[in-house]
Amino acid sequence: MADLRRGNLGVLPQASLVLKNLCGERALSRRGLDVLELSDKMHKLKDKFTRTAGKVANGGKPPCREWDKVIYEMSQDVWPDLSADAGAAYQAAKAARLCKRVLAAVPVSNMHR
Repeated sequence: MADLRRGNLGVLPQASLVLKNLCGERALSRRGLDVLELSDKMHKLKDKFTRTAGKVANGGKPPCREWDKVIYEMSQDVWPDLSADAGAAYQAAKAARLCKRVLAAVPVSNMHR
C-alpha cells in the first residue's frame, strides 16, 4: 500500500484501486474479497496504527510481538502523516464526524428542551 501511495502523489488510493493492484498477491488469495471488506480492513488497520502511534508518542512501548512490529513499521510507510503527529489530527477528525452523526440523529424538537 505504501508503494501505491507513493505512485499516487502521496495519497492512498481508494480501496477499489488497492484491490485491483493487490489481486495477484498471495496475501489476497482468499476468494470473495470485495472492495467493502478491503476498505473496512484498511480502516481498522489505520485506527489500530493511530492508537499505537499515539501510545508510542506518549512514552509507551512499541508493539512487542514480531507480527505487530512488522505491521506497525509498514503502517508508518502507508500513513506517514499519522506517524508525524501521533494520529492526533486523525482522532480529532474522527471524533468530530461521530459528534456530527450523533447530532444529526437527534430530532430538532428535542434540542430545545
